[in-house]
Amino acid sequence: MAGLGIGLVPDYVVQDVIASGDVVTALDDYRLSIFGTHMYLLYLPNRRQTRAVRTCIDFLLAKAKGGEG
Repeated sequence: MAGLGIGLVPDYVVQDVIASGDVVTALDDYRLSIFGTHMYLLYLPNRRQTRAVRTCIDFLLAKAKGGEG
């Protein structure tokens, strides 16, 4: 709604703005599965990151690799 692009949002959060036409859905042929075997973390590595974001990324990467984090 603020011109930020694509977002992954639960249906119930945006159902009113979808019905009003303020937001449109995209990639309707694809579904997110919490039971999938892959997980992706998308971030811009060349952008400055706050310490909180960098800590979160490092923690998630360590957990994904089996580390203690």
